[in-house]
Amino acid sequence: MQTLYWGDWQRSLSTLTGRAVFPFEVRVDQRSPLAFVAEWPIVNQSPAKHIGYAIQWFAMAAVLVFIGVWRLTNVGAILARRASP
Repeated sequence: MQTLYWGDWQRSLSTLTGRAVFPFEVRVDQRSPLAFVAEWPIVNQSPAKHIGYAIQWFAMAAVLVFIGVWRLTNVGAILARRASP
């Protein structure tokens, strides 16, 4: 089992959901006749890469919210009136 970056995730998730969370994952047996393709590649990425992706997507979300507020409200007109004498 691979160690996760957030070492105490089971307890935190259990507290949030109010249910027991077991410290393992369930995988489909490749020999099962009802299984789809069960090739589980081992991904070894550093936590910094995950944090970088999170920052990237939150920044994009913030920019899209800013553009949405700018286009869907009259903030642009108010700021244009303040800038003109």
